[in-house]
Amino acid sequence: MIHGDRLIPDRTTNKIYQMEKRIRITPSKPDFSLVNTLYPIGNGSLIVPKYNFTWESPRIRDIQNTNIHYIPRKIPEKTAIFARYNASDKTRVSVSFSLQGRNTWKQGYDDWVGNTYSEFFSGYYTGPQSGWRSIHGEMQLLDGIYPNPAHPEWQKTLNRTGNN
Repeated sequence: MIHGDRLIPDRTTNKIYQMEKRIRITPSKPDFSLVNTLYPIGNGSLIVPKYNFTWESPRIRDIQNTNIHYIPRKIPEKTAIFARYNASDKTRVSVSFSLQGRNTWKQGYDDWVGNTYSEFFSGYYTGPQSGWRSIHGEMQLLDGIYPNPAHPEWQKTLNRTGNN
């Protein structure tokens, strides 16, 4: 919730309010259930509620030894926000917010790889507002490289204990 008697944008960015929060988890061995970028529905942080959203199961593009590549997807969606503010009829207000889940790991000698899912919503509103508003967004999935758990190298990594 953002409130104030008068909100004046920063002259360099033209933004009134910006917030970023990062949470970093470093497990002793890979744990892809912590940030499930393959199936984030029910397994990860998401922006809800979701409207006009249709989930489809991931489809494999190719498998290369230790890695699996999926066909990237972009799913359009909508959610609702509550906006209440006074402004002149000509004032244009932009609202945007996003969320991202990411896994990264070192593979081989010095190659950092990973995968992500993200959601981004944005909308423009003109004049004063008071109530729930629909806002359009997009979920982007299957961006990056995924481990092939059937490969012996990944089996060795996934089965080791945190003491090794």
